Amino acid sequence: MKKVVFALVISAAAVSAPAFAEGFQDGVVGSKYVAADVGQISYGGNSATALDVGFGYQVHPAVAVEVDYLHGGTYSTSYSFFGTTFSNDYKMSALQVMAVGHYNFGNGWGAYAKAGIAHNMQKDTVGITGLPSTSITSNSNDLTYGIGGTYDVAENIKLRAQYMETGVSSVNTITIGAQSGF
Repeated sequence: MKKVVFALVISAAAVSAPAFAEGFQDGVVGSKYVAADVGQISYGGNSATALDVGFGYQVHPAVAVEVDYLHGGTYSTSYSFFGTTFSNDYKMSALQVMAVGHYNFGNGWGAYAKAGIAHNMQKDTVGITGLPSTSITSNSNDLTYGIGGTYDVAENIKLRAQYMETGVSSVNTITIGAQSGF
């Protein structure tokens, strides 16, 4: 637990350290937002569809705390060898808590960096024709980080694109989506 708290404090400090510089004044302290992103999750060169939904709370004009749920879809493979079919389904999901630092360039354009902790849940199911399938599940707490860009399309609506590292080796996402403040 101490490692998780330490990593969260360090990541929040790293993301928010430059927040006092000019240009970082973007949000109103106490405001909230919801976000939804869709894109691709890469499993070491193979890919599936990713869906990421989140809720953010502005703790400083340039820093928010965001809680996300990532659903990484299912990556499936199968092949036959001497009349026997082998199959493998890999699924991943994550619950993430991150600090988000945002920089406003002007004219609606902005950039952000995220860092935090992800509770990653993985399930790998292996099957062989004629035999029951076997599943292996694993959970891990990992550091996660990412970068992204935003464009304001209305007063409380931003389009966004982001790249995220999940903390699991060779698993990352590239997504696009929208963020709505309230």
